[in-house]
Amino acid sequence: EHVPQPAALLAEVWRIVAPGGRVVVATPDLGSAGARLLGRRWFHRKGEHIVYFSRRSLRWALGHAGFGGIRLCRGSKTVTLAYLASHFRTYRLFPVTPVLRLLDRCLPRRLLRQRFRLPSGEIVAYAHKPRSGAIPG
Repeated sequence: EHVPQPAALLAEVWRIVAPGGRVVVATPDLGSAGARLLGRRWFHRKGEHIVYFSRRSLRWALGHAGFGGIRLCRGSKTVTLAYLASHFRTYRLFPVTPVLRLLDRCLPRRLLRQRFRLPSGEIVAYAHKPRSGAIPG
């Protein structure tokens, strides 16, 4: 999502990966619930993100570049309430920011540092270059 021509980048990745080699791509998921719900206020909408992918478009881009065995997973992150409060002070979102600010003030530090997993709104794609290494058509 950080390059203006992701197809050209995937073609270069395909070129340099050895036959049978594997690639992993992680990118925000334009089709995620958060993206659909928050629209322009989605926290993955940032200036450095030039192109956005859905699960369908990422699968297509990898296949078009010649990769096979494509497996897509939903990304997740391990976070703390303290981290989330800090994140949403920077990327304000009502009503999330005020709720987290309140929790940050009221909860004991040990609870604020407790780790838990959350969906990240990202796609993680696993794929491989066929052993034959034939150039994609």
